[in-house]
Amino acid sequence: MQGADLARFRAHLDANGDDVRAALDKAKARGVTISDWGPEPLKTVPEPYDADHPHGDLLRRKELAVNVEMAQNWRYIGLVPAVNRRIEDLRPVVAALQP
Repeated sequence: MQGADLARFRAHLDANGDDVRAALDKAKARGVTISDWGPEPLKTVPEPYDADHPHGDLLRRKELAVNVEMAQNWRYIGLVPAVNRRIEDLRPVVAALQP
């Protein structure tokens, strides 16, 4: 992200960071991880946010991507059901990122 999109993303994190963090934590419990893909995060929290902002780690990011691994048993339950389960694991994150 860049420009206005990045500014909106950061403003959303500032206003709704607790919800985003809770959704990410819930997804993490289901095997979802924040990806290292994309540009390196900033070394410091960007202005106008405080350096000790509770969601500074997210505010420093220029992208937010997540990783999900397919369940080991996907061959037994079928590819489509396995993918649908992973999508359900991401649904809280998507909802928390909606404006």
